[in-house]
Amino acid sequence: TQGYPMNPILNLLIQNKSVCQPLRVENIDNEASLYLYNIIVFNDDWGGISADSFVKELNAIQSPIIHLRLDCPGGDVFAAVAMQQAIKEHKSKIIAHVDGRAASACTLLTSAADETVISESGMFMIHKASTIAGGNDTDFIDMANLLARTDNNIITDYVKKEAGGQISNLENKEYILFEDKYIVASNKKIHEELIKQL
Repeated sequence: TQGYPMNPILNLLIQNKSVCQPLRVENIDNEASLYLYNIIVFNDDWGGISADSFVKELNAIQSPIIHLRLDCPGGDVFAAVAMQQAIKEHKSKIIAHVDGRAASACTLLTSAADETVISESGMFMIHKASTIAGGNDTDFIDMANLLARTDNNIITDYVKKEAGGQISNLENKEYILFEDKYIVASNKKIHEELIKQL
């Protein structure tokens, strides 16, 4: 439908599907590396990495240690939540490496990993959930409520990781999501840096 600004973007994703960087797995000795160098999408037809593709690749890995290599601008938050859950449930030790960027929904994957480290020039970015919506006033109110719940879930994940499951004073953590926030933590565990800024 003409007039919706997302249509050119979605069409571009479809047109470039064939040149998108797929998931790649490398095995060396008893360790595996899974490369996610792409956008997270809800369906493979859009030309990124879907939860279905990611979970299949991850669950096929039997190595005791998995290095999840990330250079991802984010994408569909619910696809990322499904990926996050698969990481949590995997029996292997999973170490997330922010090789380039872990932005937006991609940060959920790092919160599920057993460890997360960032490259010297890598970046980590979080922000409030966003979307494009249409409809009447009720539709917009419902969407605003969904976005607020999404923000709360994301904050809870970050705080749980650093507090060992103990959530305290959560309302004071929300301000960090009011604007896109890039965090650089050279050769450090990224969530230690994140929690200092919450």
